Amino acid sequence: MAQEKKSVSAEVLGSLPEVINVQISPDGSKFLMLRNIDGKFTLVTGKLDGSSSENIIPYDDGLYNWAIWASEDRILASVRFQGHEDRSMNLRVALQRRLLSMHWDGTDIINPHRFRTIGRTNTRFTVRQPQNQDRVIDILKDDPDHIMVQMDLNKPGETGVYKINIKTRKRTRVLQPRRTVDFWMTDNEHQVRYGEGRSELKGRGVSRHVAFYRKTVEDKWITLFDYDQAEEERPFYFEGFSKDPNIILITANDVNGKLALFSYDVNLQQKIKKIAGDPLMDIVDV
Repeated sequence: MAQEKKSVSAEVLGSLPEVINVQISPDGSKFLMLRNIDGKFTLVTGKLDGSSSENIIPYDDGLYNWAIWASEDRILASVRFQGHEDRSMNLRVALQRRLLSMHWDGTDIINPHRFRTIGRTNTRFTVRQPQNQDRVIDILKDDPDHIMVQMDLNKPGETGVYKINIKTRKRTRVLQPRRTVDFWMTDNEHQVRYGEGRSELKGRGVSRHVAFYRKTVEDKWITLFDYDQAEEERPFYFEGFSKDPNIILITANDVNGKLALFSYDVNLQQKIKKIAGDPLMDIVDV
């Protein structure tokens, strides 16, 4: 049965931008964007020289969040919808986020995640699917068929890192899940070397904010900070790695009480040098 098309008010249409998320392909020949079409952002791709018509790529089951180039001819897109986290194993409905992999013209659209299906007599069901499956932490430019994704695959809240083939859907675990880490970060060599998150101490009403760092993938993890959010202020924000594995880049308050960029020694656990700052304004988006 055809569904009745819902009307969109002029106020809503006028409040949405016409185009967001504009990106050029790595080879500079194509573009992608999310365009406002009838009050709903739709993925649009095309060639910059205008030699072919634009490709309108709707997502009928929900909404687009973002889209990026995974390679010169393949796109990754994040979508959201209301659905069951565990499919047939859980009836709770919540906002789900999924990842799509497709050819740049909108063909060959797949979910790059494959989840094991278990059969019991005549009944088949899919094992747990994470609620958020679109948290891409690294695009491997030298290996365009693969990306690195973080998700709580086995248990809710225990986030690991996985290498995914966006064409064959093969998945390899890169980093064991860790309950206290909400997000992971890779360096320029695509090695996972930083993690940050929050943990709740059961029965004590305490929420701790923690951060971990390692110099190389062979080294042990170092705790950069671990504090009670209700009682203490955040000591600094991690901004990036440096060529020296003993030094990281952070932003923290300087003597003027403004966020400034510093180098930080992970062994001494202290700021080494102020790199940039302003007496009247915070340094942001480093």
